[in-house]
Amino acid sequence: GGRAGAPCPPMWDPAGARPPPPPLFDQLKVGGRMVIPEGEREEQMLVVYDKTPQGLTRTAVEPASFVPLIGRHGWRPEGS
Repeated sequence: GGRAGAPCPPMWDPAGARPPPPPLFDQLKVGGRMVIPEGEREEQMLVVYDKTPQGLTRTAVEPASFVPLIGRHGWRPEGS
């Protein structure tokens, strides 16, 4: 997600993180849905978050394996 387009109704993050970066939830508008792989670096769970007026709901869908999210809100590069 990018702040310039926020708030976003649907979001898709193709990089795995644990936990999902808080700025992504901030960018999701009420009524929006985010699909993101979350978990360990090598193995994640595909998860759907729905943002309601009461907060976030989380639904685990199925095991998955995505590239790791590298950077401030993700994993450190290997070897560092």
